[in-house]
Amino acid sequence: MDYETAKKTCANRSLYLRQEKHMSQRLLAKELGTNLAAIARLEHGERFNIVLLLKYCNYFDVTLDWLFGMDESCGALSWWRT
Repeated sequence: MDYETAKKTCANRSLYLRQEKHMSQRLLAKELGTNLAAIARLEHGERFNIVLLLKYCNYFDVTLDWLFGMDESCGALSWWRT
């Protein structure tokens, strides 16, 4: 998998996870102890902060491999397809 595909997959899946919980970016930012801009950048595939990614994975019970599309069998939502 190339970098651009992994980046797009991460952006799409992070957005999907938040929307599935019916959360605003602002609420998720508060829950994760970050700011709204960081959530927006992640969901648009603009910038990846490893600490935020790990918090995201922990909060939504998924793995980094799943979030980036490297392993479809990982995480709570293993049925997801990009």
